[in-house]
Amino acid sequence: PDCAYPNKDLCGAGVAFKLAWEIARRITGAPKLPPPWQALMLEFLGLAGMATIADVVPLVGENRLLCSFGLKALARSQNPGLQALLTFVKNKNGPLTTRDIGFGIGPRINAAGRLGDAGLALELLTTGDRNRATEIAQFLDNQNQKRRRIEKKIQEEALAMLESLPEQDHKIIVLGSQSWAAGVIGIVSSRLVERFHCPVILIALDGETGRGSGRSISGFHLTNALESASHCLEQFGGHAAAAGMVIREDAIPELRRLLLERLETSTEESERLPSIDIDSEVSLSCLTYDLARQFEQMAPFGRGNPIPLLASHRLEVCGKTRRMGSAGNHLQFHVRQDGVSLRAVYFGQGDLVEAIPEASGRLSLAYEIQINRFRNQENVELLVRDHRCEPLES
Repeated sequence: PDCAYPNKDLCGAGVAFKLAWEIARRITGAPKLPPPWQALMLEFLGLAGMATIADVVPLVGENRLLCSFGLKALARSQNPGLQALLTFVKNKNGPLTTRDIGFGIGPRINAAGRLGDAGLALELLTTGDRNRATEIAQFLDNQNQKRRRIEKKIQEEALAMLESLPEQDHKIIVLGSQSWAAGVIGIVSSRLVERFHCPVILIALDGETGRGSGRSISGFHLTNALESASHCLEQFGGHAAAAGMVIREDAIPELRRLLLERLETSTEESERLPSIDIDSEVSLSCLTYDLARQFEQMAPFGRGNPIPLLASHRLEVCGKTRRMGSAGNHLQFHVRQDGVSLRAVYFGQGDLVEAIPEASGRLSLAYEIQINRFRNQENVELLVRDHRCEPLES
């Protein structure tokens, strides 16, 4: 409470970076660090920037600087471990982005601790042996793929369990299983929150007790809610949006009941409805290359500085709509309006391959615009976040 430091939202690695900087300054006795020390701090800056993104702290103020310069430092890093990781995710036709860290590097580093020994990630980032770094990075990539398969299986089992519960228990999801991996349930909880827009707690049981991981919606402070049901829990901790806990299996029904009671008394029905914030409604003719470049200059995007979200209505679907991705989970199609045609990519929505064309002329999209850089060509495209089909005219 008495800390005067202006940035209260540094992640742990950000704090470590500032401490390292001050130690270096005191050792050298110079306000400006000599070149060898500058090189060392730039390596540290890349790690701090990576953690700032992966920890999902607000990307404003000093955190924005750590992230922005950290991404540049990562791209130039001579760290064998980072170089090995970047081979899996780096867009060779464009700059390193927060998306590369959040969906590429971060999950691979985390896979070490989720499914095995987190010490492997530490070894990866500290080894000077490039062959060993490549070996570990490949292992972590394999572990990350394994994590995805486990995550999919847990999600399918949770959905099956949910179908057997009364409708009342769909307002807040509290489920447990002896077969779930504790290191993965937090990711699945997030997926279920996105799908059902309600607080979700999944519990990996091991005998009579289990470790739970919860995610919440805005308007429902999860940790405060757990505090009101603390007599059901062995341990718990977290913040408004996420929490972890230890609980006995026989206490799970009571926890579900108490959390549902608090949800219904502390949040309005409107707060439980899913919503997205549109920054502007535009026509496709507005989506120029220059606009996309201006948006890129507002990066890095993340919590506290979200990428602008646009919407367009009455779009015509043209050309062939097809699935993409190794499992066909994603969708790509073209939309046209007033003579302007743009490619649209819709991740995780491959099952809409027939529904999207049927909505031609009645399709509304919420999307980000991005520049697709491929084979020395740059084209503006839509990264779809949501869609709506207008009703048929009578």
